[in-house]
Amino acid sequence: MSKRKGHHRKSRESPAKAASVPAPSAGQGFDFGVEIRSILVSDVSFLEYLGQAQIIACAYGFDSTGPLGERIFTVSLVGANPEALTKAFTEFKRWAASGDGDAVELTFVFLKEPGYILSICREHERGIRNLLGSDRASSPIFMEATYNKRFDTRDVILDKFRKYKSNNLISPFLLSAATVNTSAIAAPSREQVEPLLGVEPILKFEAGFVDEESVKLSSPWHWIITSTRRHRLKRRRKTQRGLPSLPKPSQHPDDHFRYRARMLKRHFPVTVERIRTGRYPEMMARLRESGVKDWQVEQAIANLLLSSNIRDRRLFYQGIPTEDLVGTVGEAIRQREERSDTAEATQFSIEDIVKQVQLDAAALLGADGHPVPVPLGLDELQKRLGKLNLLEPRNA
Repeated sequence: MSKRKGHHRKSRESPAKAASVPAPSAGQGFDFGVEIRSILVSDVSFLEYLGQAQIIACAYGFDSTGPLGERIFTVSLVGANPEALTKAFTEFKRWAASGDGDAVELTFVFLKEPGYILSICREHERGIRNLLGSDRASSPIFMEATYNKRFDTRDVILDKFRKYKSNNLISPFLLSAATVNTSAIAAPSREQVEPLLGVEPILKFEAGFVDEESVKLSSPWHWIITSTRRHRLKRRRKTQRGLPSLPKPSQHPDDHFRYRARMLKRHFPVTVERIRTGRYPEMMARLRESGVKDWQVEQAIANLLLSSNIRDRRLFYQGIPTEDLVGTVGEAIRQREERSDTAEATQFSIEDIVKQVQLDAAALLGADGHPVPVPLGLDELQKRLGKLNLLEPRNA
């Protein structure tokens, strides 16, 4: 077993002695089973634009000159303010530019009484992908806004549109903008609705439909339906609340094992494969005798490799402020790509690995709400993890 450069040890401690070494104050650990959270906030300017656009109707019909070269169903937002509506569609096109037109999510809520609610927002998954890019290291919390417009009547063509969407696996349609003469706002006729020049329709394939009868009290649609009813608008304005607070993230013990395994396999595939295929039999035997679990070895070596790269061969994330550790590790693994020439785990001593295991265990206990007040030895740390079902998965 080779020695790590820069360390000059004449001998190594026995496994039993290594296991009893207390976790030193210098350095810190990181557990890949604790999700790295990131908050993504989508631009909500489209709400202001649609409000200024004075959406007075939603028109349905067919476009014989669609982008697919054939007759295609069209859903048109009709607004009295063409400038504001143009700005809203410019924002929609920006969303779609990163993927497709279904970045704009449409949902039609069919009410018990005549009428329906049209709900428009940024599609969740596409929004995250656009804002987060290729980042696969963090678990994002996506904050966005939704535009909800209630219409008192429902055209029979909308029911036909719903059947079209449900009966066809591939059912494209266009989302377009239209305007109407301001003198016709009270009850515009089809003849008074004109396509908004300069606004290219958005090709979409997805649309959602919700029936009020099937909405449960716990559903967000229940709040939307309630808040858009006319007789409650005045009351709602008086009791308008701000954005709800973010839920406190929590993880079940089993979640840690699943998330950790996924993160290690994704960002340290070569290292993990070498360990699991028996490349280091002597090292693994000594660590197992010390009471270290295989997943702890994989994680410890991953952290040692990462710290060595970040801090110019300094281990245990020394020198990194505790408050910056999660962000630093997250950024490092986003840029990490293991190859066949990845450094071997044998560059680290048994003592280094055990020390990192201890630091990682303390980090996991702290993240799970059980901080370690003083440096503890490996045996005590393992006992505490075991009591919390954090040492071995239940089906092990």
